[in-house]
Amino acid sequence: MQKILVLLLICFLSACQEKQPEHVNYTHHLTATDSISFKNPSYSYYMSWYNQLAEDTLIRKRKGGSNTLELIDLKNQKFIDAFKFKRGSDLGVGDVIGFKYINQDSVFMFNNTQLILTNIDNDTIKNVYDIKGDYDGLWYPLSLSNGHDIVYKDKKMYFGKNDFEYTNSNAYYDSPLLMELDLESNTTRQFKNIHFPEEYYDKCWQDNLVNFSISYNPKTEKFIFNFPISHQLHVFDPKNNELTKHHIQSKFVNADIESMKCDLNDADPKKKGFYLFKTSHYYKNIYDPYRDVYYIIVKHGVSDEEAVKLADNFYGTHGVPFSIMVVDKNFNVIGETTFKKKTYTTGDFFVGPKGLYLQKNNTLNPDFDENIIKYDILTPTEIK
Repeated sequence: MQKILVLLLICFLSACQEKQPEHVNYTHHLTATDSISFKNPSYSYYMSWYNQLAEDTLIRKRKGGSNTLELIDLKNQKFIDAFKFKRGSDLGVGDVIGFKYINQDSVFMFNNTQLILTNIDNDTIKNVYDIKGDYDGLWYPLSLSNGHDIVYKDKKMYFGKNDFEYTNSNAYYDSPLLMELDLESNTTRQFKNIHFPEEYYDKCWQDNLVNFSISYNPKTEKFIFNFPISHQLHVFDPKNNELTKHHIQSKFVNADIESMKCDLNDADPKKKGFYLFKTSHYYKNIYDPYRDVYYIIVKHGVSDEEAVKLADNFYGTHGVPFSIMVVDKNFNVIGETTFKKKTYTTGDFFVGPKGLYLQKNNTLNPDFDENIIKYDILTPTEIK
């Protein structure tokens, strides 16, 4: 009997115990230290597809098929102005999917195949740059949304890109994910060292999981990539064309993420949604230059019963619980904080001097009000 107890104890202390992530002694958590709200312009969709902060002014490219930039005075929490751009391919900017604001005279607008330099004060186009891949005639759509930093440096633009057509194939996983556009010569360069990690190869994944997020650290001049199914941050140095990797496993994501059955690619989208909502994965990575830390948003898998309900809901992605990891400048995980589901919109955020601004206009929240835009300000604080 005594031997059995000893064996059980050994089992509990070793193999029978669930393996923990490397980083378990967290020192920080995220706390909502403040909030802001402002009236939503009557013509505006509540969620922003792309945000940029310019001093005390928030510039929002709203989601929902509009070529409109909105300027918000954060200090006084009020709407300032809006600029709507023409859509036509000859006289306009096409369908804008991202932007880089330099000043009123110079705003770079991205569509799928071009970069357009505009003056938003007088609604004029100053220059047009073509964005092409390595092969003549093959153009690449960009991968731009919140969580995909666009970098303007030394008269060059850096941005993420996806291949022309998504496929579950090694050729697709091997395609470069970062592009450089030289604004003086109007030529592009792709960095082949940064592509989907080896975890993707020879497997099939739901569309949302074949994705990536980019942040940029101007202090190190390096790009930080994260991928939904990878426990590593991929840090890329474009100057030296070097890639390093750092392990950052969340305590909510399994060590081995189960891939999707390949025949689901041709199945009912609800079945693919069911798989997505059951699968914990990494979502966005965000650099905070004021505190020199990174935030990694992690979406948690839910039960079978709840996954069925979410897969049947157009706003299903708003209904999953999530956490945010805090990673220091040396890529050590120093904290991970969980948040209530149906409270925040995890795709709408920006960083300011006060912290990480995360939008609270979740459509599944009973208190949702599309007429008021709300952000909580989350700040990493030391655990005492």
